[in-house]
Amino acid sequence: MGAQLHLFLNHFPVAGMILATALWIFFRNNPDNRRLVLKLFIVLAVLGLGTYLSGEPAEEVVEHLQGFSHDAIEAHEEAAVFPLVGMILLALASVAGLVLEAKRGLQKWVFPTVLVLSLLTVAMVLRTAKLGGEIRHTELLQKTEN
Repeated sequence: MGAQLHLFLNHFPVAGMILATALWIFFRNNPDNRRLVLKLFIVLAVLGLGTYLSGEPAEEVVEHLQGFSHDAIEAHEEAAVFPLVGMILLALASVAGLVLEAKRGLQKWVFPTVLVLSLLTVAMVLRTAKLGGEIRHTELLQKTEN
């Protein structure tokens, strides 16, 4: 069950972060949509935590199967900490933005802070996803010739 849960959950942070970042850029001037995207960043952090926590049980399943590289699993596991921290920081900034906007109106720091955190987190999530894909999809390791 651990591997299945991890494989199910891991797509949400990847696709969700890309989508939420694009929505953040396009909806920055619409207060209702802006608040919706901030809430989406919070949900993605929860899903990211679930993805991270399900990684160890997934490792327990696949590390004993033939054809899996322990080094690839370890590289993916080590990389996974960074997007998790990014998503947590993004969720905290989102909560702060929501609370402060409700009390004092839109704060000027919210858009650039969330944008920078989301772009960095997207990059980290994509790198971690690539490393995770290399565990099973060895074709990702092939170098292409021009």
